[in-house]
Amino acid sequence: MAIKLIIFDLDGTLVDSIEGLAASMNKVLSSRGYPEHRVEDYKRFVGNGIKKLVSRGLPEENRDPETVNLCYDKMLLAYQELYAIGMSIYKGIDAVLNELSAKGIILAINTNKNQEMAERVVDGFLSKWNFVKIMGEGAVSTIKPDPEAAIQIASEVGVKPWECIYIGDSEVDLKTAQNAGMHSILVTWGFRTEEELLSHKPEVLIKSPNEILRYV
Repeated sequence: MAIKLIIFDLDGTLVDSIEGLAASMNKVLSSRGYPEHRVEDYKRFVGNGIKKLVSRGLPEENRDPETVNLCYDKMLLAYQELYAIGMSIYKGIDAVLNELSAKGIILAINTNKNQEMAERVVDGFLSKWNFVKIMGEGAVSTIKPDPEAAIQIASEVGVKPWECIYIGDSEVDLKTAQNAGMHSILVTWGFRTEEELLSHKPEVLIKSPNEILRYV
């Protein structure tokens, strides 16, 4: 079956955004007198949305709902200011997006980043390409690995799930694809180690963006 649609995760797949996330959360932690984390530590915190990142970043004894909600609000404000720190498109992604577009593959994005910030990132770093749908937290009632957004994207562009590849950098993306009945590719250049990704038995695991072209 020919692939007609590719749904990309955003952070850790198309763009390297970890420095901005780390700077924003560390600003929140510092403001409350909590210890900050190394940038590398945040790669373990991401994948399930900003609120979960906030919870994971807080000291264990300060993860009560009231503190998490307060710090979540502060994180959103900090991230609006600092999100672009160190952000860049991963090397090779631009050429792959050009080739996929030339082949007539429909492109879309499904992320657990909140909708407003997802759109800002795409406008700032990925506006050269036509992503027909950008669906982040708040676009539908659930977040990944629930397949609601992925299924809605496919339905709106008239593509069957098995005609779609879902590409991401974490087990959350793999589960989303499986739950949606889509093919999946996990990438090693994002926020999870190759060893960790292999432990989840991915359908396909790739080490460079140009390998995506083998599957379309």
